[in-house]
Amino acid sequence: MGFFAPGILKQRLAASFSWSSWKRKLKHWKAALTPWPPVTLGLARVVFDAGKSQNSRLCLFSSYSHGPAIGGYVWRYLDELAANGMDLVFISASPLQKEDRERLAGFCRIVAEKENVCPDFSAWKIGLDLTGNAEKYESLLLANDSVFGPLFPLAPIIGQMKGFGFWGLTNGRSLARNLQSYFLWANRSVLDHPAWTRFWGAVRAVENKRLVCSRYEMGLSKALAKGDIRFGVLADANDVLAADSNNPLNFFDNTPIVNWRVLIRSFGFPFLKRGLFGKEIREIMGGFSRRTAELFTASLAGWRGFVSGCSGYPTALIEEEIARLPGGLMTG
Repeated sequence: MGFFAPGILKQRLAASFSWSSWKRKLKHWKAALTPWPPVTLGLARVVFDAGKSQNSRLCLFSSYSHGPAIGGYVWRYLDELAANGMDLVFISASPLQKEDRERLAGFCRIVAEKENVCPDFSAWKIGLDLTGNAEKYESLLLANDSVFGPLFPLAPIIGQMKGFGFWGLTNGRSLARNLQSYFLWANRSVLDHPAWTRFWGAVRAVENKRLVCSRYEMGLSKALAKGDIRFGVLADANDVLAADSNNPLNFFDNTPIVNWRVLIRSFGFPFLKRGLFGKEIREIMGGFSRRTAELFTASLAGWRGFVSGCSGYPTALIEEEIARLPGGLMTG
């Protein structure tokens, strides 16, 4: 995959030299030089603490609700995690309603609210601090509410994770061991590794999304890769592209966004990304060209029938959340 077709190369060059692209880069460079404060427990407020662990697995779940209440799809996801023997620490970057706090307290070990800065990584850092780096657990799952699902049972996937130190569902093709950070699993040997401790000790309350991606999402994989840790991934990006070689959007390095059908159908990928239906990805695709934006929108056609045809997941939960998303696109 070292070369691009002429059309793809043209799109990348056009995006690289556009004024909007340079404005984004300047904003990113400015953010990189900003002295962001460290993430501490001062950013959070614990609203429930059961006080003890129940299981050998821990999940730190980062959430941000686009409406006043937690979405129905999130409750379904949490139920599946709990059913697979995980203690749950739920960290919300939006205020929780009284009814939601009480419901969470019924099956979570800890429930906390935090400021809406550096949503996932600051939430996970707070969760690690609240649990003493998951000290009483054999393994840790870092998860968030950016996905609909699981479309399939998680038990077989959890079985795959056990053979690796650090494991994810998808990765980026530009860096093979760059595991995407919406679902990351680490075993006890990784949690005790100096590379893990150093990384989380350096996490800051960064507000720039591009900087969070480069410094933390990619940074975590880079830090652990230097520690001689065994990585694993459910669906390697290059394998996915080979299985979906005729997709005109393959220049965009994000398989859950571009290759979602093949991921689900051929690799057993258990989720549908919420970002598929938001306005941000449409704006990004439109930055390449109007034709690219049209191709992306067309790629969502028939998503309801596809999801219903391959799983028993209720598409009504997806529609409910799309309606709450800023600029949510109710298509297909």
